Amino acid sequence: MTASELPGTVIPPAAAAEPVPARSAPQRVALVGLFVLLLVSLAGRTGFTFWEPPFDGTVRYDDVRALGGAYWPMNLYLDGPGYAISWVAAGVFFVLLARGRAGVLNLVGALLAGIGGILFALTITAQVLPFAYAADPEVLPEAEGRQLFDVLNAHLD
Repeated sequence: MTASELPGTVIPPAAAAEPVPARSAPQRVALVGLFVLLLVSLAGRTGFTFWEPPFDGTVRYDDVRALGGAYWPMNLYLDGPGYAISWVAAGVFFVLLARGRAGVLNLVGALLAGIGGILFALTITAQVLPFAYAADPEVLPEAEGRQLFDVLNAHLD
């Protein structure tokens, strides 16, 4: 015997799902723009990863020197902003996609993702600057630059 066959039992009708309000045209344009920005930042990060010399825990003078003056600007204008933009955009999408479900936890997670991405972007960008200057022959002679690389690599953590 099922619950509906028991005398005196009433099964409430299924609760109607709340309709999701339609987004206005400017909101849709903003979301598409944010998604395109996310894709561009991810493509930039991927391209930078293929361009940058391999990192195995040590930054090598010859690798950075071979890149010339492009090492610092590529980090400053592509890698760092790519990480910051992608994590902030992901945080916004976390909030939008999980709207109404575990609201406070969702906001906290999105906030942590965005702030963490910005801090990571600032850290990796700032880490590169001393190496870029040490490899620049206009700033330091090669022997002193190589010595500074050794000191910087010893204190990378």
